[in-house]
Amino acid sequence: MSAAARAILASDFTRGRIKEFMLEKEVLIAILLACLLLVSMLGIIYMRGNERQLTSELQYNRQQYDDMLVTHSQLLLEKATWSQQSRVQNVAETKLNMQLPSSKNVITVE
Repeated sequence: MSAAARAILASDFTRGRIKEFMLEKEVLIAILLACLLLVSMLGIIYMRGNERQLTSELQYNRQQYDDMLVTHSQLLLEKATWSQQSRVQNVAETKLNMQLPSSKNVITVE
C-alpha cells in the first residue's frame, strides 16, 4: 500500500466514515429483519384465518353429506315400499281395473 493510502485509512475522517457505514449496514439489516418478521406474522394471521374458514366449510359440507345420506336412505325405503308386488297388483286391480287372465286365456308359445 502506498503511503497516501495508509494516511487516508489512518485519518480520523476515514475511520469515522467506516464506522458510520458499518452502523448504517447494521441498521439496514435490523430494518430488513423487522420487515421479514412483520411479513411472517401477517402470513401466519392470514393462514390461520384461511384455516378457520376452510374448517367451517368442511363441517358444513359434512353436515350436508350426512343429511343427504339420510334422505337417500329414506328414498330407497320409499322406493322399496312403492314397488312391492302386492301393492302393484292392488293398484292394477283397483285403479286400472286389471285382472289376472284365466288359464283358458293364456297361450303358451314354444
